Amino acid sequence: MLLRSILPVDLSPVAPRASSHHTSSPIFSSEQGNVQGDACYKRSLYKNSSLLRLLPQYALSPGVQLNTWYRLPLKLVTEMGLPLEPSVADICSLELQCQLVCRRKQQGWVAVEGVDIRALTCDAWDMVSQESPWPGFDGSGYGGMDYRFTRCVADEFYLLIDACQPQSSSVRILSVTLGPFRLDTTSNNQSSSLVTHAAVSDAETRQQIHRALRIPGHQTYFMLQENWCHTTTGKLWDSALILASIFTQAMQKNPQLLANRRIIDLSAGTGYIGLLMAHLQDHYCQSLGNEAPPEIILTDIAEGLDHIRRNHRLNEFSSMRPKIEPLHWGDTKAAKKIVKERPVDIIIASDLLYNACDFVPLIRTLRDLSTPGITVIYLGYKRRGFGSTEEQQFFKLCQPYFDIRRCSNIPPAQHVDWERAQGCLLPQAYEPNNEESCTPFLGRQQRSSVQIYRLALITNAKN
Repeated sequence: MLLRSILPVDLSPVAPRASSHHTSSPIFSSEQGNVQGDACYKRSLYKNSSLLRLLPQYALSPGVQLNTWYRLPLKLVTEMGLPLEPSVADICSLELQCQLVCRRKQQGWVAVEGVDIRALTCDAWDMVSQESPWPGFDGSGYGGMDYRFTRCVADEFYLLIDACQPQSSSVRILSVTLGPFRLDTTSNNQSSSLVTHAAVSDAETRQQIHRALRIPGHQTYFMLQENWCHTTTGKLWDSALILASIFTQAMQKNPQLLANRRIIDLSAGTGYIGLLMAHLQDHYCQSLGNEAPPEIILTDIAEGLDHIRRNHRLNEFSSMRPKIEPLHWGDTKAAKKIVKERPVDIIIASDLLYNACDFVPLIRTLRDLSTPGITVIYLGYKRRGFGSTEEQQFFKLCQPYFDIRRCSNIPPAQHVDWERAQGCLLPQAYEPNNEESCTPFLGRQQRSSVQIYRLALITNAKN
């Protein structure tokens, strides 16, 4: 279905809010306008927050002892990091469960037993956390648990915290993985009484937040470090979860799906999609036959590359070596340098629509990286902090250059080279009846509010 039949014709531009490409989250940007306008803008940031994030209220000391209870206050926030609205907090009744995650040489990240949990112990100094009859939350966005490690499973290990299944249809959370922890051998204290972690810095807090995501069809996990220091580059956004799930299942059905293709994960943030594709491709390398493996390139601004590299090192079990390169939107010279080596087959553009003033340089880069008849772009996003007017503005700017469609019923005449060889990527084909077999955190794409479009450069597009 063509985009022209989806969006109204009136696509008048709006004044963008102040921020710069991938440097700060809109909720921390300088606001313009009156108080009423600011209130409306803040409300818009709560839109489509169907998957809550589970976070620690403070950092944890990495040194721990066996059979010692530790107190862990937790909180639930929106995808944007905002505290829950009262109407949502009131229905947060979640019981938590825990496992340990450690790294095995031949397997990767695996979950093992070795931790006990119980309801959060009361603390007179804690004025925020609410009491609950179980480990978790009871009618509040603030809760927690006590935990103790019962055995040492590795030199370093992590604590994976998730909701007990099945999750409520009204409240769904993304699990959190904290660590790394290691046994403290400098203390002789083997007390089983409750202790509170020693205070550590904010920087250490940010380094402890990870997401261990189960790889469909495998007993292993993919480990990501997040950075919640008020930037967009360091968080795992919902569109990345959906797009990664779609490609993962497509690769399971057809291990040669990406063989000999060139793929760019544009402004990759945590690097989740591109790194996961490289990780999975290594599992399927024996199925490639004489076909060459794909070349996967992850880009972001220079300041964001170290984060991608850290996540690559966390999952460096495979022979696949994705490239990690700087690329600013609007930098034609840098984009053309990438294309000069060989045309790009697939561009993944996940969660890049959040600031209207960046639309023009973003579109410029998408054009520079695309080759007519060869390149297909998968654009995934959610409306956060902008409305239909800005959304329509973006697509109006794209229309002179790209064929824009939903990922369904694409006429064969519009197929690019990769689609002619492997078939079109249809998101609805990877939305099974059993939600847990697809994206276990988000469920069906319709419920997640993630929008996915397919763009392909028009042959006679204007320069």
